Amino acid sequence: MIVFRVIVGMLVGIWAGAPAWAVEPDLVTQIEAKATTLSRLHVRASQILVKIASERFLELYFDGSPAEQATNKFKLIEFLQKSQSQFRVEEMCLIDRQGREIVRIVGGDPDSKIDHDESKNAWFKPGFAKEAKQVHVSPLYLSPDAERWVAGYTTPVLHKGSKPAILHYEFGLSVFQETARADIDAPGRVIVLLDRQGRRLADSRQTIGYEAIEGKTGPDDYFPRVGDFDADLLAQILKGGSGEKLGLIGAKRHRIAWQQTGEWILAGFEPAN
Repeated sequence: MIVFRVIVGMLVGIWAGAPAWAVEPDLVTQIEAKATTLSRLHVRASQILVKIASERFLELYFDGSPAEQATNKFKLIEFLQKSQSQFRVEEMCLIDRQGREIVRIVGGDPDSKIDHDESKNAWFKPGFAKEAKQVHVSPLYLSPDAERWVAGYTTPVLHKGSKPAILHYEFGLSVFQETARADIDAPGRVIVLLDRQGRRLADSRQTIGYEAIEGKTGPDDYFPRVGDFDADLLAQILKGGSGEKLGLIGAKRHRIAWQQTGEWILAGFEPAN
C-alpha cells in the first residue's frame, strides 16, 4: 500500500548552501528536501492520529455501559473506517487497558480476528504512558496483522480524566522507497535511507522488500547493510546530525551528504569530479 502519496506530491524542496570544496549544492539541497519531506510526513501522521483519538464520538462511546458499547460497536467501526480514510494506513486498532482489541481494521476493512492480549507489544505500555495529544512512535517492526514491515504510532484516548484505551495504527514503508527514488536526475547519484546499524531501509538503485517472508523475522533478513563505505566515514554518518564531505566508497572518491530524519539517516552520494 502506498502511504502519504498526496502529501509527498505537495511538498517542495528547500535551498541550503554548501561549501564549494565539499558537496555540490544540488546534492545537499536534495538530501535536505527529502529529509524535510519525511519529517513532515511523520508530523502529519502524528497529528491525524491525535485528531482521531480526540474526536467527541470516542468520548460518547466510552460514556456507555458495556451493553451499550456492544450495541454501538458497528457505529464505532464505521467511525474508525471513515477516520482511517483521511490517511491511508495498513492497520488501525482501538485497545483497552487489559490489552484487548475493541476494534481492528486492516486495509480499510474490519477484521474479525480480534486479539485478546496486545499488552506484550512494545508500544502498549509506552502508548498508555503518553499524555493527551502525545504520540509514541515505535521502532520499525514486522507486523503480524499487515504482514509487512511498518512504523507504529500510538496515542491514548482520554475519557473524563482516565485513559480507557489507546489508538494504534501502522504505516507501511513504501513512502521511504518513493522518497529515495523521486527526482534522481544527476548521473551516478544514489540516495539511501539508513538505520543506526547501517541497514538500508530504502535505496534509489533497487527495490527493498517490505513484505513478510515465511521464516524470516529479523531486520537483517530484509534490509541489506550498506557496503563499500570507508569505515570511519560510515561511522560518522551513522552518528546522525548532518554533514557533507569527500570520501571513499569502494576505491573511488565520492561526494557525500547526509541528514538525520527522526531515527534514520538519509544519505546521498555521487562520483566526485
